[in-house]
Amino acid sequence: MNSVLCLILLAHLLGDFTFQNDYLARRKDENWIMLYIHFGFYALGFFLPFLFWNFVRSWLFIILAAGFHAAIDAIKLALIKKYGMKWKRRHQTVIFVLDQILHLVSLYLLYVLFGGDSLKLRTSLYFLPDTVLRLLLLLVGYLKVGSLTTLILLKGLQPSHIKNDKWLGYSERAICLLPIWGTNMYLWLVLVAYIIYLFWYYRKDQSRLRYQLAVTAVSLVFIMLWYYISVGAII
Repeated sequence: MNSVLCLILLAHLLGDFTFQNDYLARRKDENWIMLYIHFGFYALGFFLPFLFWNFVRSWLFIILAAGFHAAIDAIKLALIKKYGMKWKRRHQTVIFVLDQILHLVSLYLLYVLFGGDSLKLRTSLYFLPDTVLRLLLLLVGYLKVGSLTTLILLKGLQPSHIKNDKWLGYSERAICLLPIWGTNMYLWLVLVAYIIYLFWYYRKDQSRLRYQLAVTAVSLVFIMLWYYISVGAII
């Protein structure tokens, strides 16, 4: 993946995930006004990294990117209003995956339309080395998209009685990042120690233990795949 696609994907993740809290993510599938607010934040996600070519081409790209995104999300909201929230909850995983595929395909078509591999950009992030941009993409994707993907995929395993263990969630995200830095035995020992700790911490709550182990496994798979997509080709 070249630097241009890296920036486009980073802008998408900023607009569709980072600039969207849980309230907006939930309400945009119920309310047109909230959906319009989401469109504005999505455009902001592209405006921040991109200041390229000239004024006209820059704004044209941002408007088209936000416009395609708006059309896809508007169709999704119309379908949810037609079939109801129960339909959405029943098909949540399929809707999420299809939604993201359509967004990424539309962005790739824009990329091709504006020049493809020959595209030359001047961005507000131009002063950062290519490696740093890809590491930024890695972290944004893992911390936001990875968490949401894990939550959706494991929704059926989630126990009804969830303890307030935010610190454990933060620890899990940090520890799952360790394997991408190499095959050093000590890094893997930290991961093993964390898993042993889970068995001890949830020794009286087997349903929560199974869920937390599943979360860790999915997080590890996601970070390795995401690392290969965003960073692995250059490091």
